Amino acid sequence: MRRFILASASAAALLTSSAAFAQADVTINQTGLDHTVSILQVEDVLNSITITQGGNRQNAQVRQTVPGGNNNTVVSQGEIGGIGDNSTEIRQTGSDNIVNVTQNSTSNIALVTQDGGGNILSINQGFANGSGADGVGNNTLIRMDGDNNTATIRQNFDTIGGSNDVDIFQVNDNNEVTVDQEDSNNIVFIVQGDLAGSGTNVATASQVGSGNLIAIGQNGTGNEAVATQTGNNNSLFIDQGFNNATGLGGDGNYAEGVQTGNNNTLTINQNAATSGSGNRAVINQIGDGFELTIDQEGSGMINEITQI
Repeated sequence: MRRFILASASAAALLTSSAAFAQADVTINQTGLDHTVSILQVEDVLNSITITQGGNRQNAQVRQTVPGGNNNTVVSQGEIGGIGDNSTEIRQTGSDNIVNVTQNSTSNIALVTQDGGGNILSINQGFANGSGADGVGNNTLIRMDGDNNTATIRQNFDTIGGSNDVDIFQVNDNNEVTVDQEDSNNIVFIVQGDLAGSGTNVATASQVGSGNLIAIGQNGTGNEAVATQTGNNNSLFIDQGFNNATGLGGDGNYAEGVQTGNNNTLTINQNAATSGSGNRAVINQIGDGFELTIDQEGSGMINEITQI
């Protein structure tokens, strides 16, 4: 194993003590097998980290800690047609940070935590540089604490692969997440909002293939969840307005489920254990052998159902 460790503690500030903010730019390029890169940046802003690891079984670890902000981290791992087995772990603290991770091929892991608001995250697994390669068994785990954060995750987009997993936790309000998966036996699990939050989160998930699962939970009011599945034997769950701190359900939530194929199941709960108002569920199921369950509590609810 080759290991590279870099600790950057306001490196620019050591050279220019009068600077109001410190800035450090790091670029690392590695080829071969079984490399490890660890980077720690403390009390810096406007940092840029770019890690490119060609080959397989690569490991990248990045920490950009308080009171940072406006940092940019880009990680690219693996090679087309390779065995994969790469891992990336990134933690950023502060606002307006950006993370972009690309992992090619199979059995990759991406772990990202962002504490703060206005952060942007993008993860692509199963392909690189626009050229497709089968991706199987890729995993993404994300936690974003703060408001106005955005996450976009693609697994095997425009390629084939399966048994991939995405788990996303966005705490607080006004957050957005988009997930795209292709092929079979994939899982998307999304939780947005907190017990005392106002809501207004947006979740969009799309799966093409069979035996897939989407589960979306949104707390509070004014949330929007849109999920689309194309294929057979898929399952979709949307739960909105649950566990409000005041004991009341969420108002004005919107849930939309679209399934095309056979033997699919769809379940929508809006304030299932509490009460709320003005929630809306829109359902489109096309195919044979589908199942639908809708549970709404409160007043002024709207259901629009199309089954063909």
